[in-house]
Amino acid sequence: MLRRGSEYPLFDGHGSERTVTNSIQTVTGSVNYEAFGQVVGTTGSSTSPYLYAGDWGYRNDGDVGHMHVGARYYDAQVGRFISRDMDLGQHAYLYCLHEPLSYVDPDGAGPRDGSGGKGKGKGRGKGSDTGKGPGKPWWWPATITVSVGVVSATCNGGDLWRGIPPGDRAKLRNAKELGIYMLNRQ
Repeated sequence: MLRRGSEYPLFDGHGSERTVTNSIQTVTGSVNYEAFGQVVGTTGSSTSPYLYAGDWGYRNDGDVGHMHVGARYYDAQVGRFISRDMDLGQHAYLYCLHEPLSYVDPDGAGPRDGSGGKGKGKGRGKGSDTGKGPGKPWWWPATITVSVGVVSATCNGGDLWRGIPPGDRAKLRNAKELGIYMLNRQ
């Protein structure tokens, strides 16, 4: 546990500060987050800039409302990096494969397993996503072909999964709904 002044922050399994106590272990503040790190409720206060995934080094930039994550800035409100990944082979602004409960990205260069707190994950290097990442339902296709008239396009199912906002993903229950979703996006 790291002490900051008279505050003793307590972190959850993801490395996010959840509770702050004083020197006699009285709770002086608490914070709740949504999956991508947006604060949804607080009691009391904390002077620490290391809140969401703070154990991994994510630092709140209070003036702008973004988090400094390694080499880049992250906006929890939209769940995306606001500065581009320098590796042109990666999705420029994608945060943790759209799986913020399973991954963290402490250096801004690629997601790694975020379970168990700092340094305990196995790590996932850049470009290691096989399209079979966590969270996809069993019915999710490996490739998807969309045809409109005489033109058709095929894409990798994993790429499509990462391109669908998490809120929309939760609404998809089968391949038919996926097809309707794709047609409505055009």
